[in-house]
Amino acid sequence: MAAPSAIFRWRQRLVLFLLLAVTVMLAIGPAAVRSAPSPSEKMAVRANILDLLANETKLPLPVRQRLHSLTWYYGENGGDLLWIGTGRATDMIARLRAAHDDGLDPSAYPADQLAKLSTVVEDTGERSKAIIELHFSAAFLEYASDLQVGRFLPRKTDPNFFLQEKTIDQSAALARLAGTVGVDDFFVGWQPKTPEYVALREALAEYRAIAQAGGWPSVPLGGTLKPGMNDPRVLALRARLAVTDRALAEVPPESEMIYGDDLVAVVMAFQARHGLDIDGIVGRATIVALNVPVEVRVRELIVAMERWRWMPDDLGSHYVIVNIAGFELKRVQQGKIEEEMAVVVGKPYHRTPVFSDAIRYLEINPYWNVPISIALKEELPKLRRNPAARSSAGFEAVQRGQVYPLTAIDWSRYGSGNFPFQLRQRP
Repeated sequence: MAAPSAIFRWRQRLVLFLLLAVTVMLAIGPAAVRSAPSPSEKMAVRANILDLLANETKLPLPVRQRLHSLTWYYGENGGDLLWIGTGRATDMIARLRAAHDDGLDPSAYPADQLAKLSTVVEDTGERSKAIIELHFSAAFLEYASDLQVGRFLPRKTDPNFFLQEKTIDQSAALARLAGTVGVDDFFVGWQPKTPEYVALREALAEYRAIAQAGGWPSVPLGGTLKPGMNDPRVLALRARLAVTDRALAEVPPESEMIYGDDLVAVVMAFQARHGLDIDGIVGRATIVALNVPVEVRVRELIVAMERWRWMPDDLGSHYVIVNIAGFELKRVQQGKIEEEMAVVVGKPYHRTPVFSDAIRYLEINPYWNVPISIALKEELPKLRRNPAARSSAGFEAVQRGQVYPLTAIDWSRYGSGNFPFQLRQRP
């Protein structure tokens, strides 16, 4: 659901519009047949647009927020009308109403208000047409921004996100739309193009369909289920996975309760998708993941799509990506995974930060230089108790370039504000 403040803002914008468009009469009955304005009418509407942008002090907030780009497109660029008499308005309204397909919230956008304006556009003068044109352009730019760079700022969401905040070129978006026949054609090329984002969008549609059909059955908890075992829960396991994994084949009735190879393969695929140990063994962690409601999975997909919008538009032809939640690293070249390996990530109280940057150099078998906060909070108490144990774990102390054995230091003398060593762990 949209926040009440978002709904209020759009209602407030509609009121501002009504104050401006005093000549607009709400049509009763079906919308009038749309006809393309004549060249002279277009010129008159554009003249009113430029006058509104230059002189009107009560423009609605969405228009004022995008004043520079709108002025460039309709003025300096001499751009043609995008909505009045073009047929795009109907497509734009439909796109906003189907914003959930993009993992966005339809109630956050003024589709209903724009639909009302669209029904009366034929019965208004050039100035009201100009206002309606600007309303549609502002809504288009808001949706284009949300779709490409996200609705929320990464650092406002999580202080451990060190991703460069993205913005869209609004002027370029308007010019690009002018050269595109359909609104949907524009947005297909505008949204993130990474295979991961495309897969998430497809999965979102699939999981929403599953939710509308009633979700999936649960698998009862119990002892660990291993390949080859005979267990009545196999029926529930098969029924659950049949909803999301269509690779399951028909099985003879006599083997229905046997955890056979075909089902093991599907379980392993499920485990891989959810960051579990890929062993085909159905233990507690796998059953818990199987029993997560589809509505929760839908929300997770929406969050994942938003986070992909924060990522750079182009990761390059050769890049490394770390899935922190999955403890894995992938090296990708020309769209193909060339290498995979397990990685160690931070604990909840020392979380691994999220960032994106260019790799400038690689260090093979590096020391781990312990951050001072971890050295004081985690390592120092251990050093006071048993420095030999930390030495056996590969740690050593460095001061002014010289390495000291941990057992040669009286660690009770040091603490916060008095810690002259750099702790490091050998490769």
